[in-house]
Amino acid sequence: MLRASANLVFMIDYFTMNKYLTTFLQHKSTPFLTFFLVLLYLIIYAAYIIIPPVRNPESISYFLAALSVHSIIAALLWNTLKTTMPSLLLLALLFFVPRMILFPMLPWLSDDVFGYLWYGHVTVHGMNPFEANADSPLYHHLRNASYNLMAYKQFPAIYPPLAELWIALGVWIGELWSDGWFAALMGWKSILFIMEIITFALIAKARTILSHSINKGVLLFALSPLPVIEIMGQAHNEGLILPLIILMAIIASRLFQTQTPMLALVIGTIIGAMAAIKIYPIVLILPLIALRTLTWRNKIIIILTAITSLIAISAPFLYKPESLQQFANVLQFYNRTYFNSPPLIIIRELLALLNIHQWWHKAPTLLTFIRLAALIALAAFWYKHSKQQHTQTLNAQFFLIALAILLCFTILSPKVHTWYFVPILALNIITRFQSIALITTIQMASYALYLHTPPKEHHTLNFILWAIMLIPITKEFYKKWANPNGQN
Repeated sequence: MLRASANLVFMIDYFTMNKYLTTFLQHKSTPFLTFFLVLLYLIIYAAYIIIPPVRNPESISYFLAALSVHSIIAALLWNTLKTTMPSLLLLALLFFVPRMILFPMLPWLSDDVFGYLWYGHVTVHGMNPFEANADSPLYHHLRNASYNLMAYKQFPAIYPPLAELWIALGVWIGELWSDGWFAALMGWKSILFIMEIITFALIAKARTILSHSINKGVLLFALSPLPVIEIMGQAHNEGLILPLIILMAIIASRLFQTQTPMLALVIGTIIGAMAAIKIYPIVLILPLIALRTLTWRNKIIIILTAITSLIAISAPFLYKPESLQQFANVLQFYNRTYFNSPPLIIIRELLALLNIHQWWHKAPTLLTFIRLAALIALAAFWYKHSKQQHTQTLNAQFFLIALAILLCFTILSPKVHTWYFVPILALNIITRFQSIALITTIQMASYALYLHTPPKEHHTLNFILWAIMLIPITKEFYKKWANPNGQN
């Protein structure tokens, strides 16, 4: 407990020093210092590569120590660069070099990727990964090293169909080289790296299209180790959503100005595609349908197109009722694994105190209804305030409420993994919440549960950290809502 607390406190301690760092750097910052910090920030990514890729207390201690130093350097670099206008070349350097360094990193913080590779292998061989459990005799002849390394063999594929198709493409690319799991992993990572390239190209485009500067948001994203570690390092499939988030933002900004039905159709398709990768981005439809200045025709187009595209993508895989039921069952099982969210823990304790029958299993369902109520409340708030005459203000507030809805859905989930925050970080490129850095640092610190064997969650410490996480972003939201076009 003490070792975990020490690591976590050290990781967030630099936020208490921000005003002192800012004052120091305003007086001491030089081109040499900036160059040194950039170089040090990039070099530390190599530290993650040399940590023994075994999930045990020793490796986790090394990882948290490296992340602690990395976070402090990122804070120093942010305070050095935030007062200037970073060039596209510098942003590209901070964006791509870390991803290239972590490309060969083995996935040891999470074993999800081996499930990806197995189901991708099943799909490549013309079989439906949703049809049966991984350990089913139906797939026995396909078993390989990925199958041996994956967890939860007693379930079918957990990820929606479009994610499985992209994973299958990556596995197919890898199997052109070798039949081993490492080749399949490199093939899958090549798909993720291409998505990162597309994301940065769209970010560069967004800098010229959106009506307010996003340079600081891009810098915040580039200086966050979380998306690099979770996407390029651990190969999580949230990387598939990144370009779609930025593309949706660009098109939404144009839609608000022109009210063109074709743009509404494209946005609906993008939302449907994101939901076919990771279900939760479907909530981004809420700020659109609650926007009072958007015509009803465009709202209907967005809703119908999102639903149609999601069904069209999913139908070839989930057309059988039993496949759909199995997919729902595995999502329910997911609520009984590690990384319980503090809201879920609170609800479980209350239900246990009230002696509710099967309180352990009912708590996630209750939290789901609470989350739905919170999302509806945010949409109602947006509906009340969205009739703005000034287009620039309307755009800025739309992205603020979209981020709030996405963040609300995430933190009120039964399970909260670090990689869930990658799409939030992408959307924050536009909203530019500086407190997002605090959130991502705390979320990365959640790996401290592996400092124990078996893993142990420290609920009291998590409650404290979540309070530290949510108070600053709530204050920043109100500040930005009052001045949505501000440059802070």
